[in-house]
Amino acid sequence: MIQITPQMRILVAVEPVDLRKGIDGLAALCREKLQADPFSGCLFLFRSRRATAIRALVYDGQGFWMAHKRLSEGRFPWWPKADTAAKTLQAHQAQLLLAAGNPETEVAQGGIKKIVLGACVRPQTLSHCCFAMEQAWRYRGRTITGGDVVFIRELIAAHPAAGRCELSRRLCEAWDWKQPNGAPRDMVCRGMLLMLARGGEIVLPPMRSLPPNPFLLRARPEPVVPDNRPVRGALHDLLPLTIEQVRRGDEEPLFNSLMEQYHYLGYEQPVGEHLNLETAVRSLPEQSSSGYCSR
Repeated sequence: MIQITPQMRILVAVEPVDLRKGIDGLAALCREKLQADPFSGCLFLFRSRRATAIRALVYDGQGFWMAHKRLSEGRFPWWPKADTAAKTLQAHQAQLLLAAGNPETEVAQGGIKKIVLGACVRPQTLSHCCFAMEQAWRYRGRTITGGDVVFIRELIAAHPAAGRCELSRRLCEAWDWKQPNGAPRDMVCRGMLLMLARGGEIVLPPMRSLPPNPFLLRARPEPVVPDNRPVRGALHDLLPLTIEQVRRGDEEPLFNSLMEQYHYLGYEQPVGEHLNLETAVRSLPEQSSSGYCSR
């Protein structure tokens, strides 16, 4: 569930759309018609041509949420008219639009506390609104509660001159959030902060620099030509075959070169636990050469 928060940017598409469109179709409309990034964490609202349904789209940092509300009777009495493709709404206005059908409706003090996408409400009265409990986020196996979000906001406010890297390190220290080897989970924490920022829960300071991608600057493996004469014959005639790990060994450059030359994706830097294995034909009948096959 996605909670509408005061920090969330909300865009309403002025022109009605075909609500048979799914996530990809609506995301394309955000880019092409509304001139907005669908991955920005902004909440996008679309109305059907008959004004009987509204569809909401938002990206939470991990994936898209899409909510659809169709009135059981009547039509939405209000929709923006503007020269631009989209109109910006405040959070309370979006709540009123989804709950009462009109963001200009007057509500008694304390009438609406919170509305969550996916709640089913009637347009005629606010007394039938359904509200959800406080949202708990999850990122890389960690649950981030409402109290955690408040703590992060206070941390950002207490260090107004800090950049994103410093805030991430301070948060890891405050939470004692460490990897098994004892190092802070700095990069994981930074990804979590970005997810919360895209979801409208926090406001991060602007990025100060964009570090270069080391994989783009990496030199490609030099071509190494092994003994590449064809190996023919039945498998039992080629025995014995040996499979050897060449990672961090003398033959690792040969492995990388063969991957670069013959694999359809080329050589890519492996991530995580992996083995570089090489199958070697060490003895051949009536042939003294050796053949290699990387896997």
